[in-house]
Amino acid sequence: MVSAELLAAYRRTQYQADTPLGSLSLRIGEPNPLLDQLLIQHHAQHWAYISACNPGSIVLSPAENQQRHCALQTCLATQGYLWYSGFGYPDPEHDSHWVAEASVLILDIAPHAAHTLAQQFGQSALVSGRRGGVPELVVCHHSPSRLTML
Repeated sequence: MVSAELLAAYRRTQYQADTPLGSLSLRIGEPNPLLDQLLIQHHAQHWAYISACNPGSIVLSPAENQQRHCALQTCLATQGYLWYSGFGYPDPEHDSHWVAEASVLILDIAPHAAHTLAQQFGQSALVSGRRGGVPELVVCHHSPSRLTML
């Protein structure tokens, strides 16, 4: 179960991705016209923003997080997804004990597939949405054994 404190921190995070249209900065509940433009350009309806770092919100070493991020990118490439790299930046005023996490913005991924992928990498939550919508925080429900999968 994800604590109310963690959910609040996730909602305050700025989810950034570098794309051909420029740097996107996503916030939970706020529309993003540049993201919609990118989705239209790629004929995509859905998207997700996922990190492989710090599974279960348990802080790992930079080397472990880098290894997990590379594994996520390999997984996405193997499955044929289009994605853009970025970082989730915690709110410096409230969440200064967290560091930025390497992440990916994945285009044209169905909500169920995004949830499954986030679970595979032991994530407590992901951010997702659809063209014309707003970024939503989605809590992942999984068994504790999935946290150590990678």
